[in-house]
Amino acid sequence: MAAGINRSGAWNFLSVVTASFALGWLLGLAMVLKAWNLSHVPRWSMFGGAGHAAFMLIPVVSGILVTRTAGRLFSRGWGGLSVRFLVLGVCLLLAGILVL
Repeated sequence: MAAGINRSGAWNFLSVVTASFALGWLLGLAMVLKAWNLSHVPRWSMFGGAGHAAFMLIPVVSGILVTRTAGRLFSRGWGGLSVRFLVLGVCLLLAGILVL
């Protein structure tokens, strides 16, 4: 390893990106499953055309949006305790969606 290279910042950024994408993906997946549950759609339609597209696309798009939002917050100086409370709020929102 060359002198003067600090890899801890790169790992920290990678962990933030990975965690924010995973949290957004789970939020999108919860939204899709809850929408299907509330609309009383037959289970076999999940594997049809529109169901498959929703099941594959919505969680990925929400993961990307949460990652972009987290990146913008970190670039504007957010960090530490405020981001932890934000993540806690999103986790509680996810739990609330799943409980309904």
